Parts: sequence; C-alpha cells; structure tokens
Amino acid sequence: MRETPPISAPAMDAILRFLPLFESADFQSGRWVLKKPGGGGALTFPYYEYGRDVGEFLGALNDNGWIIPFDWLAWQEEAAKYVDSPALLETADAGTLRRLLTTHARMERFCDGHLADMLGRGHIAAVLGRLARLREDAL
Repeated sequence: MRETPPISAPAMDAILRFLPLFESADFQSGRWVLKKPGGGGALTFPYYEYGRDVGEFLGALNDNGWIIPFDWLAWQEEAAKYVDSPALLETADAGTLRRLLTTHARMERFCDGHLADMLGRGHIAAVLGRLARLREDAL
C-alpha cells in the first residue's frame, strides 16, 4: 500500500471555507425525498437530496486529497468514539481528521443521509473546527 501524502495548507483551506456555513444555526444540508413527483404510482425508496453546498463540500474533499484509501469499515468503531466524544475530537491529529472525513464520505454511499446526520449533530463542523485550530497552530 502506498503512503498517503501529507495534508497541505491549500487542502486544509479548501474545506475550511465550509466551516462558517456548517456552524450556522440556520444551515440545512438538504431534505428527504419520499416520493418522486410524477412517479405514476411506482414505488420509490426514500433518499436524501443534498443541497449544493454539501455537494461542493464532498467535491472539495475528493479534489483535495481528503478521501484516502484505507479500511474505513474496520475503523468505524473508532470513528464512533470521535462522534460521541467532542473531548476526544479535540485530541485528534490531521491524519485522524482525514480518516473521519473519509469514513463519513464513504458511509454516505451505503447509508443515505449519514452525512446529513453528522452535519445535523454538529460533528462535521467540530471536525472542521479542530482542523482550523491545527492549521492555526502550524502557522
């Protein structure tokens, strides 16, 4: 397995621009779509439709090296500790934040609305907040 390159300052800045948005009290990540209009009675499964900002955030993660190849399925239990404990998140290094963001982005592919839940609970904003503090300390 090849080594993951370090996270650059521009890569950090590319996703930190979303922090004020995700911290905003009136931020809405999207909505659940229960039935497609004009479905003609066909059964459709509910799915989560993300807003443009969340799509741009996911694009920024992909375009800036935040999504890395690793066994995120095996790491889910560890990720849950950071979700459940903001104090633990305050000790996370940039590599851990990268694994968390990878896990959440990948989990969304298997569990519709996962990212919406993490955004709604303030976890993604907390991850970005921790990243902002690490970025500031590096200056």
